[in-house]
Amino acid sequence: MKKTAIILWMLMSYKVSNAQNEFIVTDRPDQTESAAIIPPKYFQFEHGLSAEVNDIVKTYSAFSTLIRYGVTENFELRLNADPHIYDSLHINELRLYPISIGLKTKLVEQIKAIPDISIIIHVQIPEIASEDLKADHVSITSRLVASHTLADWWNLGYNLGMEWDGFAPQPIYIYTLTNGFSLKENIGFFIEVYGDIFINEDILIDSHFIDGLFTLTRNEAK
Repeated sequence: MKKTAIILWMLMSYKVSNAQNEFIVTDRPDQTESAAIIPPKYFQFEHGLSAEVNDIVKTYSAFSTLIRYGVTENFELRLNADPHIYDSLHINELRLYPISIGLKTKLVEQIKAIPDISIIIHVQIPEIASEDLKADHVSITSRLVASHTLADWWNLGYNLGMEWDGFAPQPIYIYTLTNGFSLKENIGFFIEVYGDIFINEDILIDSHFIDGLFTLTRNEAK
């Protein structure tokens, strides 16, 4: 079965007080969440468009959105929405996965070999979703996220966590590892491995992936 995936991504950052230049760190477009907290009184909007096409169905992520708001230097609030369009012989409709609300808080600041470490917790609201995607219970995702600046041009990020999908009582274990490289001031790329493991009694279900992307940053802040 042939399968094609296309990903587009963009970012907007807005400060609710006096404007000033800030270095922007995002949690998109890779699977690895950053340990960085956005500055206080900043809203940051991270949007993505993706398409996954195979012989049976076309799936479009219709403007997946992560909204982040900095409360303090070490704490931010988060809201995530992920609408999808399904197009096949039998289905052609817009579906909304459960909206999730959450937080990220900084635990450790990088000191030499010790990386930046934060924790992210998201809770999905099953009532705010398409009918066939509503979970039986509230689902929770918890990640321990770490970021390590190894050189001016090289950053390492890794996540370990658990998530409950709202249907099965057993958690899904998740991991990610990404290497980010800066080629120029506004051009870079990353390569990443990630996956999940689900254990139900004596059954082990695991998935493992690798991806990569070139990035271009444009900053017109004055």
